[in-house]
Amino acid sequence: MRQAGAAGQRLDELVPAITRTSELVEEINAASTEQAGGIAQINQAVAQVSATTQHGASAAEQLAATAEQMSARSNELRRQLDRFRLAGQGEPEADAQRPSTRLGSGVAPSVLKPFGRSVT
Repeated sequence: MRQAGAAGQRLDELVPAITRTSELVEEINAASTEQAGGIAQINQAVAQVSATTQHGASAAEQLAATAEQMSARSNELRRQLDRFRLAGQGEPEADAQRPSTRLGSGVAPSVLKPFGRSVT
């Protein structure tokens, strides 16, 4: 009977330790679940940043292409306008790469004459 009493006493000593261990396991589980939720939010934020970056890069490429097209069209328009001169001025300037300010000074288009012939 002494052995049964000693075994019972040992079980009584183990129950609080087992209970505490169970509580610790539950706390670890709750912390792991919370961390998993945090990691999921971080992954979602990283995906959003990636999508925004890709969209920005695409927009920048489109903007660069548009700027290149506008530059080419501007140069072509400048070359075409260089064929004209204002009445009373000399020969049109040959440099198509310089900015043209001749029409920006309020001169009406009716005073323009094509180079080499009259406009009526």
